[in-house]
Amino acid sequence: MKRCKVLLAAFVMAGLMTLGLTPALAEPSSPPVMLYMPPPPPLAPVAPSNQVWAPLQLALFPPAQIPTFNCKVCGLSLGVIAVGGIYDVDVIGLQIGGFWAFSRDLYGIQVAGLFALTHDNFSGIQVSGVGNFDDQMPCGFQIAGIGNFLTHDMGFGLQVAGAMNQCDSGAGLQVALMNEVDEAFNGIQVGLFNRGKWHSGWNEVVTPGVGRYYYPSLPYCEGVTDMRGLQVGLWNQVKCSRGIQIGAINLDDTMAGLQIGLLNQPFQTMQGLQVGFYNRAETMAGVQLGLFNGANKMTGVQIGLFNVIQESPVPFLPIINAHF
Repeated sequence: MKRCKVLLAAFVMAGLMTLGLTPALAEPSSPPVMLYMPPPPPLAPVAPSNQVWAPLQLALFPPAQIPTFNCKVCGLSLGVIAVGGIYDVDVIGLQIGGFWAFSRDLYGIQVAGLFALTHDNFSGIQVSGVGNFDDQMPCGFQIAGIGNFLTHDMGFGLQVAGAMNQCDSGAGLQVALMNEVDEAFNGIQVGLFNRGKWHSGWNEVVTPGVGRYYYPSLPYCEGVTDMRGLQVGLWNQVKCSRGIQIGAINLDDTMAGLQIGLLNQPFQTMQGLQVGFYNRAETMAGVQLGLFNGANKMTGVQIGLFNVIQESPVPFLPIINAHF
């Protein structure tokens, strides 16, 4: 009888597998909030170590160039239309492309009529008519008619563009209509719109061979300074700042320093001086000088036409209000 039951169970399982069905697995009661992405594509091929060294590279466009690929040019890399290679051409010296100039690593000067690009590291001077694109720039100077874009860090450098400068993190100076930094930045941003790190939204976890997972990040910076320096523009925005903001609109989560603008709004805490038409902070330690001044908690002085400290024995006073 027992053998019959075992054979019957095996027969049922085989039938389910034949139909493409399997018994449902128990799901956890409270699964974590995550997004899943498939595994990344394989990495680009790495150039062999036996590179050809050459003092001169001449090109019409790749691969119509001498030497072709897998070379290190110590001198001049010159192309009529385009020159170089983003995976296996390194340049130490000067690279000029009529429309495009490409290299894996470049230490020196890169000039292109339209686009200049390095796949890994760039240090030196990069000039293009439209845009410069690099992975990271330990030390350098970028000039572009439209934009400069760094996937990762700018160790210390200068970005000047007609429209936009972008980098992951770094130190130096950005000058354009729009300047954007995704992580920490120490330096100066000058433009109509300046943005440091803001609410990033998702943190990334990479599992080799499996994929990428993303989970929600915390909304505030927890004391980590994301911007140290100066922002000058129409709109200045950063998550956690120490320094000076001068603009029509200045927005932060937390701020320590000086804000000068029409609207100064740290959403959490402000330590220092606010000068503007409307000054507001959740928690304020310092001085607010403006037409409208407001804070939930205040340790300091407000000078203006309307002064509001919500958690104070005297929540409203014209001209001057204080709480210590």
